Amino acid sequence: MKKEQESEQLCCADPEVGDLFIFYVSGKVTPAERRRIEKHLKVCPECREELRFFQELKKAEKELFVET
Repeated sequence: MKKEQESEQLCCADPEVGDLFIFYVSGKVTPAERRRIEKHLKVCPECREELRFFQELKKAEKELFVET
């Protein structure tokens, strides 16, 4: 049980990471920010799900604004 509690405490221990997702999917983060985000994503399923949302949003944006 203790290990499970520690795991839960790790999740979103870095709430500022979520603020960077829109920049992360756009490739507009520094190498240090990229490492920080990717390290956090390894331990935080909630943030991985949130990142998927931003990735889908970016994909929809590209499809919407494709030049015809």
